[in-house]
Amino acid sequence: MKFNIKLWLPIVVVYTVFYLWYTNLSGPLTDQEIETYKKIFEESSSDRRDSEQWEKAFKFMSEDDGKDFYMVNFLDRNESPRTMEATGEGATSLDLQMHYMEYMWPQQFKRASHPVFFAYVLNPALDIVAAQGMEEWIKNPTLLEADNDAEYAAVIEIDLNEIKEPLLACPNDPDDIKPLSEVQDTKIDEVFIGSCMTNIGHFRAAGQLLKKYKEIPTRLWVVPPTKMDEKQLIEEGIYNVFGVAGARTEVPGCSLCMGNQARVAPNSTVISTSTRNFPNRLGDGADVFLGSAELSAVSAVLGKLPSPSEYLEIMKEIDTMSGEIYRYLNFNEIKSYVDQANDAEIPAINVVEAT
Repeated sequence: MKFNIKLWLPIVVVYTVFYLWYTNLSGPLTDQEIETYKKIFEESSSDRRDSEQWEKAFKFMSEDDGKDFYMVNFLDRNESPRTMEATGEGATSLDLQMHYMEYMWPQQFKRASHPVFFAYVLNPALDIVAAQGMEEWIKNPTLLEADNDAEYAAVIEIDLNEIKEPLLACPNDPDDIKPLSEVQDTKIDEVFIGSCMTNIGHFRAAGQLLKKYKEIPTRLWVVPPTKMDEKQLIEEGIYNVFGVAGARTEVPGCSLCMGNQARVAPNSTVISTSTRNFPNRLGDGADVFLGSAELSAVSAVLGKLPSPSEYLEIMKEIDTMSGEIYRYLNFNEIKSYVDQANDAEIPAINVVEAT
């Protein structure tokens, strides 16, 4: 086999050019470069120059080791951005961001997406004030109230005293709501307790119901919404209960609700705590009921949708322990989470001088 230099030479040249372009060969930031960026800050408005955020940026620069890092930008666009001379009156947040990108793209191409530049043009497009306001609210939380002159498109009043039994969304339409008595005794093959519709109390309740059972007739999926919930449930021993009952625990997050990760068996009948039960979303040909975590747990141990009387009888034990079971996980009151949050650093700042 002959070596075809005409074929390989262009490939080698292209790869070499790409390597030299993409690879950071200059090493860490020099003191002179850092001083240049500081000078840019000092020439900017004082509200940014004195910001604690910039101090963190300088600290990050001084600790630069020359290695690659990843930057993630979370953008919360301001609904009413202030007017800038470059974009004129009436510019939207998207207009400001696009103006920013006019400077951003050439720099990214020039430096192979290695961000070492500063930008002020994007700041007015972002809802920075809202983020700071949220931090202030956390320091002194108060209940939100509607404005006295608030107008509503519609007012819907529901008398909870009239609801005597659980309600379910029936297959396969989240708007097809029926009381439990109309669908009781429906055989259930799989149960999903998870998604953003659950909180840690729901998993404690499910665990309490499952304690009496070493084997259940359904396939049970348990997926807490966050890793913090998972960690707390493990520490409380709830995950051991799920394991004994044969439940399948997944990585915290959406899981079955998304339908693009794990899937229920084709043509199975399911009760789920997720938000949607459109055809084929959780599994091919699956019939999916949507219900509460408690009803789902009862269905898991019975292998069917219970009657209202069966459900209420089993739930009596949970009712007596509700104060402990439905205790919220307040991360701001847990020292380990507070310490992690205080020590966290976001080692990426994206700055470019743009006017």
